[in-house]
Amino acid sequence: MTNSFRLSVPGALALGAFLTLGLAACDSDSTSVQTLDVAVEVLFPESYAVEAAQGAQVVLRSLERGDEETATTDATGTARFEEVIPGAYDLSASISLDEGRTFELTGNRATVELNAVLSGQTVASGAAGAAFSLQLTGSPVGGWVISEMYYTGSRTPAGGNYFFDQYFEIYNNSTDTLYAGGLMLAPIFGVSGQINPASQPTPFQDDQDHVYADAIWRIPGGSTDVPVAPGEGLIIAQQGLDHRDDPNGNPASPVNLGGADFEMYVDVPDSRDIDNPQVPNMEIVHRRFGFFALVPVFGPSMVLVEGDPDTFEEVAVPDAPETFPPVIRIPVANVLDGVDALQNAQSSGFKRIPVALDAGFTFASGTYTGESVRRRVARTIGDRVVFQDTNNSSNDFEVLSTPSIGTP
Repeated sequence: MTNSFRLSVPGALALGAFLTLGLAACDSDSTSVQTLDVAVEVLFPESYAVEAAQGAQVVLRSLERGDEETATTDATGTARFEEVIPGAYDLSASISLDEGRTFELTGNRATVELNAVLSGQTVASGAAGAAFSLQLTGSPVGGWVISEMYYTGSRTPAGGNYFFDQYFEIYNNSTDTLYAGGLMLAPIFGVSGQINPASQPTPFQDDQDHVYADAIWRIPGGSTDVPVAPGEGLIIAQQGLDHRDDPNGNPASPVNLGGADFEMYVDVPDSRDIDNPQVPNMEIVHRRFGFFALVPVFGPSMVLVEGDPDTFEEVAVPDAPETFPPVIRIPVANVLDGVDALQNAQSSGFKRIPVALDAGFTFASGTYTGESVRRRVARTIGDRVVFQDTNNSSNDFEVLSTPSIGTP
């Protein structure tokens, strides 16, 4: 997904360790102003690959006189000011990162502006020197991605088809804590390929400004609920069961979803779904039909959506009977991430997601294979895995013979 960033300034930053710096030479005249050296350490955000922010511009501004001095941080992340007159000062630091350097530091490609401010600091007369520490901050680099989809289903010991063990993972691929409350997961209308001789591509294929949802499932809560740390994800299960051991499950299933973060329970009259009270339910915003949250085992197209669903429009499917349930039209601007999973390598003509969201597609080897598709790892920074996100699932995804269940 394409990301955009804005400047962000912290309210307050802690003083760093005092650096040992010599007193600047002063005039032998006892009436001369005694000056001292000042060192300002500038640090990248904690989630970045390195700590010292080399190349940051630091401004030291006198509150009494209004004059400013500027210095650039060295390889240790330190800017040095000589012969500073004692008094009260504001300190600020900033740095601009191009896509290459941001990728080195965060694993995501973006142009980024980072800033820090420390106001009203005293450079004391008679001290042996002064040292300050500023930690840069800015908008998160990266964002939410759909990191894994297990949709193929599995075979039972008797050779039957089992699809209740499907799940999806959304992942915080950014440098900051994000909040998942209110985010929506939406499977997109249309077949995955030439499933049968009558299969036709979605009639909405020419609209590159919208996606057309079969259903919309929402994570409960608001914009400050369900915090997810950088490098962590949420498992959203069709049924939050240990499918291998549950009497309603499939002992040959590859997954235990009893610890899922949410499940897509279909709470309707005469429901045939199974509700695990230990797993919170997703909210049903829109649902066209069915007793389960089943997505196509041939390959679903899935998008992660933000915004007010009341602003999305219901749209009739062209040339469908009047009784055919409408789909929901969602602007591309509301889509945070999208993955097109099709039937096979020959199914490109059945794409359902606009190129701006996913220029390619991914696919498994078949149905009921127990395979999942998962993003490739771009790099690892400390303990944080950063997944590849070039808006092209042909490059970004790989097929796993066994779903990873939240383990990159």
